[in-house]
Amino acid sequence: MIKIIRFLACLIFTFSYSCTSSENDTQQEGIRVISLSPGITASLIDMGFSDQIVGRSAFCEMDSIPVVGDLYSVDFERLLRLHPTHVFVQQQVGGIDSHLEELAENGTFILRSWKLNTIEDIKQLSAGLSSMLKVEYPNANFEFDQAAISDEPTLLMTSGSDQNVGICFGNNTYLDDIWEAIGGVNVLERDGWQKLSLEDIARLAPSRILIVSDVHISNRGSLKTLGIPIIQFIHKDVLIPSTRIAQVAQSLQVRMVKTK
Repeated sequence: MIKIIRFLACLIFTFSYSCTSSENDTQQEGIRVISLSPGITASLIDMGFSDQIVGRSAFCEMDSIPVVGDLYSVDFERLLRLHPTHVFVQQQVGGIDSHLEELAENGTFILRSWKLNTIEDIKQLSAGLSSMLKVEYPNANFEFDQAAISDEPTLLMTSGSDQNVGICFGNNTYLDDIWEAIGGVNVLERDGWQKLSLEDIARLAPSRILIVSDVHISNRGSLKTLGIPIIQFIHKDVLIPSTRIAQVAQSLQVRMVKTK
């Protein structure tokens, strides 16, 4: 889900700054990764590199690992205390934090970024991590079974609230890629993630609405007033583009076959 953008002032501290007890890990040799993207973090864990993750964003898994910031704001004091060899970020329209780029240029760590919009982006992430971390990832299979699910035009969206409609998945998004790969038709033909009103949805006239969420939703809010059938799909990884998307696709396919 989209998070509130936070812009905080950051100060860069030297490596000699003393560590707190929660971050004073054994300085192991080898790879030490800080990931500022939930999708990259999930992919690292999926590929067996959880032990190499020493820092994360607040939206990543692994509660025991220190939080060093997110896509928009980085705690550089904490980041430098963790002595990363690699820092991984998700590409954004506004570009990468200039302090991260400066530190990487000075040889403090290796900085890499990936887009995570489409299935092809996730393939590139998998290949890039495999090459950089010198591991053959055996489960990087993004070929989905094209079992015949109903081809009724469907609106794909996240859960909203009583007052607000959720965010809709248009073309060139990972959920649109999955939906097409398993035989579905996306009624929304615009690119990217779209914020639609109830009037917009009524004009699109989808045969059904698929609401995806990582938790159960009991209230479907104002969407019920449209009288369009609503299907809910729950999966803990559906809102995070990562190498786990193949499992999401398989579960989605099973869910849709059951609705026939």
